[in-house]
Amino acid sequence: MRTKLQVAADRAAEAALRSAGEALQHLREDAGLTKTAVAEAAGIDPTYLAYIERGERDPSLAVLSRVGAALGATVGLRVFPSAGPPIRDRFQARMIEAFLRLLPPDWDRHVEVAVHRPVRGVIDAVIARLASGRVVSIEAHSEIRRIEQQLRWAADKSHALPSSVLWPAIASGDRPVVISRILLFRPTVTTRSLARSHAATFAAAYPANPAELLEALLDAACRWPGDGILWARVEGNEASIIRGVPRGARPAAD
Repeated sequence: MRTKLQVAADRAAEAALRSAGEALQHLREDAGLTKTAVAEAAGIDPTYLAYIERGERDPSLAVLSRVGAALGATVGLRVFPSAGPPIRDRFQARMIEAFLRLLPPDWDRHVEVAVHRPVRGVIDAVIARLASGRVVSIEAHSEIRRIEQQLRWAADKSHALPSSVLWPAIASGDRPVVISRILLFRPTVTTRSLARSHAATFAAAYPANPAELLEALLDAACRWPGDGILWARVEGNEASIIRGVPRGARPAAD
């Protein structure tokens, strides 16, 4: 028996196939080509092509590409993030909740903020201190594997924040808006080892001192230290923000 997620995904796939089939049919008809001619060029049966055009078959990407090539078109496959995956990092929600709970009331809070240009994705949380024009995008990770890629992806989504539906509300003040970034990390053996062995990489992306960053979040009068990492400890169903750097996460030189 299919789950709700599987049913929804299957329906979306069926709609995409119908749309692709209609597009191929329009291209073929605009070119004045018969199904037989296009099917022969693509190496498939004309009856199968008719099914594809009506969205009644589930052709492989290779077959769709061949039909597209016969029509002088390129068939591509792209993945567009929407509201974030329903299958989530089980620690992430608790980390975000602990972070938001810590903030004073002068911060506006938003979770699962979708961005669209120049990249598409979902930012875990966005906070805004409207009086100062300070906007912060937050990404939470209990584990991290591809360091450079994930750090670059977090930066790309942050830069795309002006494309979100949220932007007009948080950029409506008199002050210019400055976007900063925070990485929420859970202190595991793996993450502490990564922070220690790739200290220069993390320092380049998130140079702020964690204690100073936390102080600036809590007190608007404090100087903002820049992008930084905060650590969130998760124990059972509870999470809390660590004031500083956990043991084992500092490079040996410290």
